[in-house]
Amino acid sequence: MANKRNYAKELNTLIETFTHEEKRPTLLLHACCAPCSSAVLEKLTAHFKITVLFYNPNIYPEAEYQKREAELKRLISEMPCTKEVALVDLPYVPEEFFTAVRGLEHIPEGGERCFACYKLRMEAAAKYAAGHHFDFFTTTLSISPLKNAQKLNEIGEALAEEYGVPHLPSDFKKQEGYKRSIQLSADYNLYRQDFCGCVFSKKGRRRRMVKHNGVLYRAADAHAHIYPGKIAEKATENVGRFYDLPMAEVGLPHVLNEEGTAVGFDKFLVCSVATKVEQVGSINRFIAAKCEKYPKFVGLGAWHRDIEDVEKELNEIQALGLHGIKLHSDFQGFAIDDEKMLPVYKACMARDLPILFHMGDARSELSAPKKLANVLEKLPELKCSAAHLGGYQRWDEAKSCLKGANVWVDTSSSLFVLNPDEARRSIEHFGMDKTMFGTDFPMWTHKKELERFFALAYGEEENRKMLYDNFEKLFKL
Repeated sequence: MANKRNYAKELNTLIETFTHEEKRPTLLLHACCAPCSSAVLEKLTAHFKITVLFYNPNIYPEAEYQKREAELKRLISEMPCTKEVALVDLPYVPEEFFTAVRGLEHIPEGGERCFACYKLRMEAAAKYAAGHHFDFFTTTLSISPLKNAQKLNEIGEALAEEYGVPHLPSDFKKQEGYKRSIQLSADYNLYRQDFCGCVFSKKGRRRRMVKHNGVLYRAADAHAHIYPGKIAEKATENVGRFYDLPMAEVGLPHVLNEEGTAVGFDKFLVCSVATKVEQVGSINRFIAAKCEKYPKFVGLGAWHRDIEDVEKELNEIQALGLHGIKLHSDFQGFAIDDEKMLPVYKACMARDLPILFHMGDARSELSAPKKLANVLEKLPELKCSAAHLGGYQRWDEAKSCLKGANVWVDTSSSLFVLNPDEARRSIEHFGMDKTMFGTDFPMWTHKKELERFFALAYGEEENRKMLYDNFEKLFKL
């Protein structure tokens, strides 16, 4: 079997050659949107004279097309490196897309219908490049983790032969290209869509499935954190520093949506933590806005011990469409069983609002499982999710003092430490009817956590419960 080509390395080699020869070739760069173009333009403008081609008849509806085109124009006008970059936009003719994919309408995302769409857009670029005497052509599409870079390059090379203009090899997502595009999107406040573009991907975003051993599972992430763009990188770094753990991603909403969707996740429980009482309102409005933008998101409200009007704040949380509250005692500086929190717990219990508790830390007693046990002794009907299998670093304590009809747990930030036998003992203590899959994003990726979860070797019925059904039941979706 032939070795898989490293298209990113091939591009770097070409760039080194051009630099050595003091050449700056012309490049026609097909662009699908501003976020995908950002890091590509930053990487290439010093080495190529670039003209961007916006040709995307697949985008649906027309308003979405116009929005993406406008964002691309804005990006080119604002990036310092793009002063010499020209933009060409070809007419928007959706019928060209529907003709290209006729007979492939029911093919799943990522298959032959997508390949036909790749070819349609790249062929337009190859024709334009040949007709206007460009040295190279390529597309920004390979920066997306949802796009098949090998297929894109194979199509590009075939078109190069047909039209007589070289295709520039690329896998722009590599060498942290995708990560850089995320950062630049935040820097320039770019609109990032939550579907590829076509009417089929728009419909397909409504339901994703995780596949394992030939079985499809609906999947929800019961524990994920998101932050506003201007603080996301710093907030992510602070969390990593607090736990002395490397963070897999940056806690941006679109990163969560894209990374999880790529693996097949259909729902994400999103939250953030208020360390000051005055942060609560803005955090909750942010969470609610992102839930509206990303229909897969299920939001929890932030809370703080020093909120004075409990009922008013809970009214606002529910009015925003949020499904409960999140507490992180270690960050917030008060114990789970703080007497001042009892009225909050009683009010949530009366409203049947679940509470997600951060649980356990060997360095602190604030979030110890016994603290939640103290609360549940007084309020056994309180509906709660005890994160990290009931107690990060304190799993034995969790098993000794936590269990009950209204106690759920999630698997987040546990499976990376516990071996499968240990994890199974915790899960079976709480019950597979009360255990939910969770990642603790951005600390861990969905792909990696799924690998750890499936290593537990549960059966199909148990997997369905933990991957989605229990989550749906707890949050009444």
